[in-house]
Amino acid sequence: TVPGPDTATPLPVLAVADARADEGGTLAFAVTLSEAATGAVTVDYATSDYSAAAGEDYAAASGMLTFAAGETEKTVSVALLHDGSVDDGETFTLTLSNPSGATIGDGEATGTVIDVAPLTATFHGLPDEHDGKRLFAFEIRFSEEFRGLELAAFRADALQVTNGRIVDARRTVRGQNRSVTVRVRPSSFDEVRLTLPATTDCSAASAICTHDGRKLSGTVTATVRGPVTVSVADAEAREGTDAAVSFAVTLNRAASREVTVNYATRDGTATAGEDYTFTRGTLTFAAGDTEKTVEVPILDDALDEGSETFTLKLTGARGATIADGEAMGTIENSDPLQTMWLSRFGRTVADHVTGAVSDRLSNPMTGVQVTVGGQNLDIAGMEDEAWLDRTMVSMARVLGVPEGQGPGDEGWPDTGSFLHESPTPDRTPVRSITGREILLGSSFHLAGDSGDGGGGGTGMTAWGRVTTGGFDGEAPADGGTVRIDGEVTTGILGADTKWGRVLAGVALSVSEGEGTFDQPGVDAGTIESTMTTGSPYARINLNERISAWGMAGLGTGDMTIVQNANTTTNQPERITRTDLSMRMAAVGGRGALLTPGASGGMDLALRADAFLVQTESEAVSGEGNTKADASRMRLILEGSRAFRTDNGVLTPGLELGLRHDGGDAET
Repeated sequence: TVPGPDTATPLPVLAVADARADEGGTLAFAVTLSEAATGAVTVDYATSDYSAAAGEDYAAASGMLTFAAGETEKTVSVALLHDGSVDDGETFTLTLSNPSGATIGDGEATGTVIDVAPLTATFHGLPDEHDGKRLFAFEIRFSEEFRGLELAAFRADALQVTNGRIVDARRTVRGQNRSVTVRVRPSSFDEVRLTLPATTDCSAASAICTHDGRKLSGTVTATVRGPVTVSVADAEAREGTDAAVSFAVTLNRAASREVTVNYATRDGTATAGEDYTFTRGTLTFAAGDTEKTVEVPILDDALDEGSETFTLKLTGARGATIADGEAMGTIENSDPLQTMWLSRFGRTVADHVTGAVSDRLSNPMTGVQVTVGGQNLDIAGMEDEAWLDRTMVSMARVLGVPEGQGPGDEGWPDTGSFLHESPTPDRTPVRSITGREILLGSSFHLAGDSGDGGGGGTGMTAWGRVTTGGFDGEAPADGGTVRIDGEVTTGILGADTKWGRVLAGVALSVSEGEGTFDQPGVDAGTIESTMTTGSPYARINLNERISAWGMAGLGTGDMTIVQNANTTTNQPERITRTDLSMRMAAVGGRGALLTPGASGGMDLALRADAFLVQTESEAVSGEGNTKADASRMRLILEGSRAFRTDNGVLTPGLELGLRHDGGDAET
């Protein structure tokens, strides 16, 4: 039968069937023709999300299928991915479109992703607490075997440890990659944190993945607490009445049971019994307590000892581990005793030396002049017997012998033997004079040919004197007020020479100071100091009326402080010795306003001088020397006039002055 022109041959029908596969594998969709075609058949295909997501659960796919003549079946393959979680049948869709040479019957199919259990890990055998010193071990167990992993990489990268380090990691069962045993050493008393991160890339050296490419699905963490620890913190306090250094002793966390720890002080630069009270005992922390305090009493005194230190040490802890068992206690000290003494002693020494040099330069003398106990002696007349008689009488008067009971009087030996014999018993002088009184009233001046008069000679002049001075004062201190007083005696020897208008020389002085101090209820005692000073000086006569001078001085000596025993605080007598040094500078000048004429008249002059002195003592304890400054400025108007009398010349004088003292002492 030959078909007619209205009869058409039906086209084959395309269809795609649902499919399912495990994640990590390949899902194959079957695309079929209802019958073989006599020519080529093509059709497009593409995947689309439903409950599964492209890139997470499967790899998106699209393209064109071509059926050759006679073919009836093709396959579209879609790669399924591991998403690290277990879901209940996630799906996506494959859709056919744009057929050629066929029609589409069932053109959409569902692909189902069957989840496979992910690779997981857990920590086993971890201790609740470590002791901060010894190793602890634990296991990492995996849900199934994972592919081979170098344990060196595991130690270096795979397992992360905070506040500790991995000492060893090995397979729990040799030849199996299912469990790893790890040993960790804590690096401190802090908690140790363990982290096994989820795998992101199976190609990394430290990656933990199954043989079929499934990654470790989740990060695993754990914390091992550190031990209960006890620590003591540094503390400080300022010295004063009833002061104490308070040390805070703390636990890092509350303990579930009682904790005890012993404590005791130990000397540093501070000394028990002198600077603080030796303290020892036991602290008890009840369950839940975290802080206690140890009070160490400070022994107050007037001595400035700088910052002194001692330690508090913890031992024998029970129920806890000692983390920081030693603390430093600092006693801050600002007592003014050394500063008070040094400023006044240094000022007095400088006053003595400056005054002696100033007098030497302002009052030129010629010839030989000696004063003993305030009595002038004319050495030039030593060979004159009458002079010697007068001298001996003068000396007797100095020693306190009244009129009619001296050399030449009845009962006294001849003048020639006066220095070697004593007066008769019934003629004993009525008053004795001390060596100190004689010394303080004595001085000498020995000038060469040129002396210090005019002219251009270069004669040498030697001079000397002894002077004394005293002071007292008070200053606030921690716990009260310190009072101090003292007396300083200075012996000065000088020598100089003159070239035209310039005079230059050097003065050597030895000073001794003695004094007492008292801080009521706290401290009391005595102070002694010595100072040997060398002071070069020079003067220039600018013209006949005006002269200027300058002086510098360096000194060295020592200071001894004796603190009396204190029965209130059970402190014994304490003797402290330190070295002293001194630096001094002085300037001055004199201008004659009026000068007497040949027939006499008024002598009037204006004199000014100033000095700056710094006295320094070595530190009594610890570091930091004590320095004290003092200064003095003077402006003096001095005048005199000579009057002739039957027995000689009387020259009364008058001075009017303005003085300012500054520095660390009184101003």
